[in-house]
Amino acid sequence: MNKSKKVFFFVFGIASGFLLVGLISGSIFIFYKFGSYVLNMCDSYSQNKKGSYVSKFIPGSRISFEYQNELKMFEQAESSMLWDEKFAMNGKYSLLIEFPAGTNYPGIFFDVMGKNCLNWKGMKALSCEVLGDPDFTAKITLKFKSGAKYPKRSFEKEFTILPKTLVKIIVTKEELAKHLDLENISYMKLFIETPASTYRLHLDNIELS
Repeated sequence: MNKSKKVFFFVFGIASGFLLVGLISGSIFIFYKFGSYVLNMCDSYSQNKKGSYVSKFIPGSRISFEYQNELKMFEQAESSMLWDEKFAMNGKYSLLIEFPAGTNYPGIFFDVMGKNCLNWKGMKALSCEVLGDPDFTAKITLKFKSGAKYPKRSFEKEFTILPKTLVKIIVTKEELAKHLDLENISYMKLFIETPASTYRLHLDNIELS
């Protein structure tokens, strides 16, 4: 093989290699963009779905856990929740939440973004009723955040719940307004920091007056 042919095949090989690398890179990029698009669509659908349930929680409303849709507005964080008929404080049902021993910040929460944020400017107070575990005392925390996107402003308040004790928890508008944008409430969580023993709490009558 003469020198010119060797040069030709050498150049052709390099060009083919670059072309192959380009095709592979292009395919990866297309798959990446398509995957990102699908994930964003799913996340947007999930946010809108959650938002449709959470959006009903506005001043003047009450969650008494009499309907399945009221459970759908909350997500579980290292916890479990179920309808319970034994200790309903209003109506037929309450929500039984189990906080497993040794887990970090178990509880229930909602978390929305953007247009799904809630306007609580017209509120006076948020209240709920809880019935403590029959065997243990616990410190439970209600945490709130505001903002349509990150970073969000936050506020939390701690309550001590004695065994077999019915407690009405109240967080006032003044408390929230010092720390949050009441026109863009986007997060609420009820949790125990790290329970030493598995703790069971009944929750009912979450009211935004």
